[in-house]
Amino acid sequence: MKKTEKTTYTFSIEEIKRDLLRETRALRIHSGYADIIIEKILNELKEYKSSHPVVTEKDIETLIYRELKKYHKDLAYIYHNRDKII
Repeated sequence: MKKTEKTTYTFSIEEIKRDLLRETRALRIHSGYADIIIEKILNELKEYKSSHPVVTEKDIETLIYRELKKYHKDLAYIYHNRDKII
């Protein structure tokens, strides 16, 4: 048996913010509204991370998607399917 190598990732608020800003620009969402949405989502992420010792990439994506659905359904759809859209 070979021991599998585990990959770890760092949690980067700035990278998530850049991704969300890129998606909001693509949908031509007003920058003021986009900033409000992103700030609320980042606050939720910070709270979630502080209350959970281990957070997976899937946890983060699910949380962002769930929060985006509250504020902008099209943005949530684009974010959720960003790797699948050609």
